Amino acid sequence: MIAFRTRYPMLGLGESSIMITALKLQQEKKRYYAILDDGNARKIASKLGINITGTYGLLKTLKDKGYIDEQMFNQCKEEMGKSKFRIDFNKVK
Repeated sequence: MIAFRTRYPMLGLGESSIMITALKLQQEKKRYYAILDDGNARKIASKLGINITGTYGLLKTLKDKGYIDEQMFNQCKEEMGKSKFRIDFNKVK
């Protein structure tokens, strides 16, 4: 963990932990997705070959699989839109 954080000091502790776990799962040939929203974290994860999605992608998958309904999905999108979230929800389906 320390070596990873030293190599990527721009990442927070949570982002680093997610990526380290993803790399372990990758080595074990297990299915996973790292849920990352930060732009820098997503770039680094992509360079490391980590499967990524974001909070919006997770919510969309949950809706598509029937774990949450359309109303809950839209409520989450609305709340995320009120925050400093990096996605412009007017541009996504």
